[in-house]
Order: sequence, then structure tokens, then C-alpha cells
Amino acid sequence: MLDGYRLKALRIEGTQLHYIDHGAGEPIIFIHGSLNDYRSWSKQFEAFAEHYHVVAYSRRYHYPNEIASSATEAPVTQQRDDLASLIQLLGLAPAYLVASSFGAYVSLLLAAQYPDLVRAIILGGPPLFPLLPPEDFHQFETEVFAPSRQALDQGNVQEGIRIFLDGIIEVGFFNRLPPDSRQHILDNASSFILEQNTPIDQHFYPFSPSDLSKVKAPTLIIIGDHSPPFLRQSSAALANLLPDVEQTVIPGASHGGLHNQNPSVYNEVVLGYLKRRFVTGSSTR
Repeated sequence: MLDGYRLKALRIEGTQLHYIDHGAGEPIIFIHGSLNDYRSWSKQFEAFAEHYHVVAYSRRYHYPNEIASSATEAPVTQQRDDLASLIQLLGLAPAYLVASSFGAYVSLLLAAQYPDLVRAIILGGPPLFPLLPPEDFHQFETEVFAPSRQALDQGNVQEGIRIFLDGIIEVGFFNRLPPDSRQHILDNASSFILEQNTPIDQHFYPFSPSDLSKVKAPTLIIIGDHSPPFLRQSSAALANLLPDVEQTVIPGASHGGLHNQNPSVYNEVVLGYLKRRFVTGSSTR
């Protein structure tokens, strides 16, 4: 748990982003996925802080950040710019980005747009839907996104979340969650509604090969051995377009728990990659 760390806040573009930090050395920033927040990195925070200065923040609209009454959408470019501002205001550039799911999307977009802010990116299950064949993307939109949005529009928030998680992870995932994990997700229901209200081309920025050619940072793509086929497919397509990339698989993990279902292996893989590529986490920037 992360209860022992003081929650701090930054004022960025009309809102506050809450974060915790610990440790010394080169900076690592943890970027969570949808229906999540800074607390999702509880099994990494202390282990990584032994070697690095670690920062875990909650993206705009995610717990415990406020949602302005005027907010109706959550475009990914805004999330990208928030992350850029956080890095700059805290003096963390260039930072290692360790990201999960949609947080990986945000991180990749940052690395393409602001390469000087990024030293390396660790992408856990990046949902690069625009890299899928159009018929596969359409199928996912029809079978998952559309019915999830319909349930949300009808006011059945928990059902909308269930449909989404069962589609992007595995059937029955949400119903099997223990009460504390379910509450953690429901704490971020409002941010999920905004994401689902965002036009698809603003939520999933349409990466092109030329966009991805701008990513110069060394990249590690991580998936679980239980990750759904479409994530394996999009991750493979992404790897073919990046100039400096490695891929690995975490055993005993699905998309919904790459860094939580088998944290010892995840931590070993990521810390080992950073040590191998950059010698030591305590070196001078």
C-alpha cells in the first residue's frame, strides 16, 4: 500500500494533478491506465525507489483529482501535455516512463512529440488500436466500446465498466474482483465516462509510421501470456515501427494485471532492462 507517502499536487492547465514521490537518482514516472490511478503502482513503488527517484501520479480526472463541471471529454493529447508539464515543472527531464495500458498510449505520444523529455519508455500492453487492421478495430468498437457506452448512457455505470473490462481483459474479470479492487476501479468511474465520451480519433490518436519514427527513446514492450490476441497483434505491429525496441512476456499475467499479478517478475524485467541499457539507476543525468 502507498498510505505512508505524502500526497502532493501540481497545478497544471487549470487543474490539479496529485502524485507521490520517493527515492533518489534518475527519475522514473509511473503512468497508470484507464479506470486506475497512482495507487496501481503499489507493488513497484518501493522496489524501484531503492534505485531511482520514482513519481506516481494520477492522470487528469482520475482519483483523487477533481473533475471540472465543464469537462465533457478527455482527449489523449491533453493527457500527453499534462505529462509533459509534470516532467518540466518537477525538473525530471529526461525521465524513464513506466506505463500501463492507456498510460502507455499517453507515454508513446509524449515520446513522439517531446523526445527531449524522455530517456526510455516501458510500455505495458499498449492498446495501439489504430495499428490493427480496420476490420479488427471495427469489431472491437462494435463488441466492446459501443455496448459499454450504451450502458453508461443509460446510467448503468457498473455495467458499462464490466463490459469494457471483460472485453479488454477477459470475460468475467470484473465480477471476480475482490471488493477493494472493485472500489478502486469505481473510484475512477467518472474519468472512464469522459474517456468513453471522447471521439475515437481524439481518444486513440491515429498514430502513423511517420509519427512513430519520431520516437527515439529505447522502448520495452511488455504483454502478459494471458493478454488478448488483439493486444498481442497491436504490440507486434508497434514493435515493427519503432527504431530501438525489445519485447517480453510476463508469465501468469493478463492485460489487467501486468505489473500486479506477477510483480516480482515484472519488477525484475523492468529494472533489469534499465540497468542493462543505462548501466545504473543512480548515475548522474
